Amino acid sequence: DDLLLPTYGDGAIHYVYNSVSYYFDGDKIAVLDKQIREASALDLRVYLRTSLKWNEEDRIASLYCPQAQSNQNGYLPNMENAEAAGYIGAFYSFLGSRYSSGKDGLALDYLIGSAVNRLASNCNAGSYSSDRMLANYLSWAHTAYNILSSYNKNAAVYLSVSNSWHTDDSASVGTKVFLESLANLSARSGSFPFHIALNLGTGN
Repeated sequence: DDLLLPTYGDGAIHYVYNSVSYYFDGDKIAVLDKQIREASALDLRVYLRTSLKWNEEDRIASLYCPQAQSNQNGYLPNMENAEAAGYIGAFYSFLGSRYSSGKDGLALDYLIGSAVNRLASNCNAGSYSSDRMLANYLSWAHTAYNILSSYNKNAAVYLSVSNSWHTDDSASVGTKVFLESLANLSARSGSFPFHIALNLGTGN
């Protein structure tokens, strides 16, 4: 969480993506470097869960959907916003360039969000409709895959869903319906290889 910074500060890592400058928290990246190196040295497979949180101090406003509610577990990046899409692209490019070769540890598996079909709490999309949320989430995952696989062909992305296969909760979409909707949308908009990560303990 909170790896991206809105502006340069002490200890920040400067990274250029598509001719635009972006900044990463150097202290937090150092911790992540150490964790991935140690896990790789033990021949452990590293999975990185990537999500958007609410950061009061260094929040990048363009990343959030309009009318996103504060203090939720997770948020949907507003991929319709060019600035937000740039941040997301830079984020995965930075991680891909750093952890795809194995030189400083290897991490090729990325979970996109966490139990995202729990819309209000885990993938808050503000005022966006469920259809618009699906399109943005798929764009998020597709962007991650395209960038990460450009660094290593074995990179993989996982769509993270809850174990609420069916639900009557107005703040959630049942996993079955959610995955069917994603599959239909992917078939229409351009498919890409993805996996499913089932988040246990998030439903019935």
